[in-house]
Amino acid sequence: METLINEVKEVISREGLDKKDRRRQIVHARFYLMNLLRKHEVKLKSIGELFNMHHATVVHGINQYQDLKQMKDRLLDEDTRHLQAIFEGRYKEPVFSVYYDVCNAVTRHDFKVIQSRMEQGIYSDVNYK
Repeated sequence: METLINEVKEVISREGLDKKDRRRQIVHARFYLMNLLRKHEVKLKSIGELFNMHHATVVHGINQYQDLKQMKDRLLDEDTRHLQAIFEGRYKEPVFSVYYDVCNAVTRHDFKVIQSRMEQGIYSDVNYK
């Protein structure tokens, strides 16, 4: 995961994504990278620090990205094509184990994450019917 974070930092720096800029191409690139990092379990606060933003802004960006993807937004795909070429296929999606998560859960938040993952059906070691 550290290599992913370092590569994202490099892209952020190179493309100026940590600066205040509301141009569509910049915003879409931010959304894409925020979503990529969150999929790999990077904390919202850490993502916000990379982009020089508050964690609530990160949540908003991830939600916007998912909404645009669901609508099959053509401009989003055009604006993030160069980032997809860099990152797609290079980093495997994380694989989650319910056994590991339950054994290591210590807070209420940990159990809420487990519940959410169960509802989404993303555990690899559970047979969903």
